Amino acid sequence: MRESRKILSAASQATGRFPKVLFSLGREDDLDRDAVKRLVASLARLLEPGEALASTAAGDLEFVSSVPFGGTYVLDHLWRRLKIDRIVGQVGQPKRGRRRDMSVTERVLYSLEQQRLEKRLSGALTPVRAGQAPDS
Repeated sequence: MRESRKILSAASQATGRFPKVLFSLGREDDLDRDAVKRLVASLARLLEPGEALASTAAGDLEFVSSVPFGGTYVLDHLWRRLKIDRIVGQVGQPKRGRRRDMSVTERVLYSLEQQRLEKRLSGALTPVRAGQAPDS
């Protein structure tokens, strides 16, 4: 008969002789590896980026830094990918006469849209406490 090991997650406690079992993942030969990956990813979200990387990466990697990009960065790249900056530049040109520099106008329109979007998202991303109705 082949021996089967159980996979347990345990934590040591100063007061007890034995570690406290937090949860059992089942037998090693019947382990759902995708479920374990989801669990690790879920727990890693509770840590700072450097701590999460250090706890899940190989020992030869070193966390240097992280920069939060946020909505402004995403919107700017979406704005350029949809070529809205070029469209605004073409629409503002006169049929005859001297060409205008529409880059300032385009950036003003982008800023107005970015502020409108951030104001709208700030309400959507505000955490709601249990039993409290979300704002509409």
